[in-house]
Amino acid sequence: MANYEVSQSMELLTPRKSQAYPIQKEEWNYIKEHINSCKCVFAIYNSIGFLLLGGGASGILSIISNPSCALYWIITVCCFICGLLCLHFSKLSNQTKNENIDNIIEYMEIIEERYVESDPKENTNRDAPNGESSTMESASYRSIVKETIKANPESTAADIAAISQLPKQTVAGYVSALYLAKEICVVGEGHPKKFKLTKE
Repeated sequence: MANYEVSQSMELLTPRKSQAYPIQKEEWNYIKEHINSCKCVFAIYNSIGFLLLGGGASGILSIISNPSCALYWIITVCCFICGLLCLHFSKLSNQTKNENIDNIIEYMEIIEERYVESDPKENTNRDAPNGESSTMESASYRSIVKETIKANPESTAADIAAISQLPKQTVAGYVSALYLAKEICVVGEGHPKKFKLTKE
């Protein structure tokens, strides 16, 4: 009996090249913490609030049928007060969630601008705060960027780089670090982002 051997050749496909942003561990943890804080708690308050308002509406019908019963009045008033309070808490929770989401988007845009505004020539010879520079140089650059923002509030990273005569990539890195430390904040909603000191 003859032996038959069947073979099948496969061609392995390589993934296409795409752009990627390298991100520091501290920045990644910052984003994760803020995303984790965006919990949908307001939906519970919303549901309970409308449920209590519905109970209050039913209480009004009971009062119409028997206006002399004090218990109906107490239950109805309590339902309306508690229902309105729940809707108020729902609104506050929703605002907090939206603020957290806005903070995440702002910080991600700051990271993005670090690479969008950079010049390829600067990427090869940059003094970014990644351990390559000495501690003294790092503190000096950070101080320069901070003082430039203090003297020129509502400046973009490109403006700060032009004023301080530092490379854009270096400025973008320290702007990101200052924002992460909550020493600066974003002004307005335009693009590119404008910054100012959180405390004078």
